[in-house]
Amino acid sequence: MKTLFATLALCAALVASTATSAHDNDAACLDPGAQVIDAGSFSFTPTQLTQFEALHSGSGGMCTPTSCGIVDDHWAIATLMIANYCQDKSPGSTPQVISPSVYNDVQYHHSGYSFSGRGAQNLVGRCVYCKLPSDTPIKPSAVAGGH
Repeated sequence: MKTLFATLALCAALVASTATSAHDNDAACLDPGAQVIDAGSFSFTPTQLTQFEALHSGSGGMCTPTSCGIVDDHWAIATLMIANYCQDKSPGSTPQVISPSVYNDVQYHHSGYSFSGRGAQNLVGRCVYCKLPSDTPIKPSAVAGGH
C-alpha cells in the first residue's frame, strides 16, 4: 500500500509540475509534504559558464536545434552544467536554481536568461533530493537529458 501511495503521489507531483512549467527539474519537491534535502550548493560565475559553453558547444556534447529539437541557448548550457555538477557532487540529486530569477521564468527563461553581456549574474542554487512523507527517496528526472 505504501508503494502504491508513493507512486500515485509521484505521478500527481509530476503532473502538477508540468502544468507549472515545462522545465521544472524538482517536480517531486512540489508534492505536499515532500521533504527537500540539501545535498550542496553552487554559484557559477558568467566566466565559468562561458568556459563550460566553449568546451561543450559544437563538440557533440550539446544538442542543437537540428540534432535534438531543442534550443542550444544559455539556459540550456547552464542547465547542463548544473545538472552535471549536482550528479558529480551527489549522484541522484537535482539542481534547484535560486538566482537569477529569470532562469526560472516560466515564459521567458530561454530568451531572458544570459550569462554574457552587461548585467550577467552568477548562477546560484543548490543540489537537492526530495523524499515523500513515506521516506521513499524521489529522484526527479534529469534536466540534462533533454528538455
